[in-house]
Amino acid sequence: MICLDYIRDASGVARVYFNRPSQYNAMNTALMQELILLLQELVKEEDLKLLVLEGRGKAFMAGADIVEYARFSESDFTQFQSTSARIYELIEQAPFPVLAAINGFAVGGGFEIALACDLRVAKPAAKMGLPEVKLGLIPGGGGTQRLIELAGLSVARELLLTGRLYSARDMYNRHLVSEIIEEEVWENRLGEIMDELRVIPRQSIKKIKALTSSALLHESFTQRLNREAQAVNELFNTPVATEKIQSFVQKK
Repeated sequence: MICLDYIRDASGVARVYFNRPSQYNAMNTALMQELILLLQELVKEEDLKLLVLEGRGKAFMAGADIVEYARFSESDFTQFQSTSARIYELIEQAPFPVLAAINGFAVGGGFEIALACDLRVAKPAAKMGLPEVKLGLIPGGGGTQRLIELAGLSVARELLLTGRLYSARDMYNRHLVSEIIEEEVWENRLGEIMDELRVIPRQSIKKIKALTSSALLHESFTQRLNREAQAVNELFNTPVATEKIQSFVQKK
């Protein structure tokens, strides 16, 4: 891989680094093709416990490569958007947790990738935002909708209409970043979070992600509660749950 670094450890944790540091890891066609092919393989792996996305250099991902954008035909642009939408979908529907480790700039499509992840942590110096309005465009990777779901309509409109870049603290205050991690303890704290997430049984992860999916929001509250009840009943009788419960009892 040219635009990505992929590291897989023995504990079942995969770390994918966007690796175009001189271009602030801007999302071009080559990077997207590598990423979609990798994600399509990773979601099939039964022993994968956790995926961490991060950037090399000063950026997580600085959005679309505007130099490449300027050369696009209308059909090129449509294909680019279709590929990016599939990437966000694969991340969101992955049968394992996906953590965005935002080490620097997460802008435009790069921030939309982070929004598709299950959890987002950031370094204090990270900057995030959706500046597409300044190009006469709007976010095309689900940013308008995921922002509403994650932070509410008022915050979504603020970010979308101003196109500003916000600090990690700003995003933490808006509930879009769950934790700010200082530079000097970045790797140690990431390791703790990875250890916490990788031991969660996949069957629980899949049920939680399904039950909290935006696709269910059209259903009534009662319907969603019924789905939850059905899911927990299905899990209770599985070998994994039985073993975990017995192990807990034996420790008492």
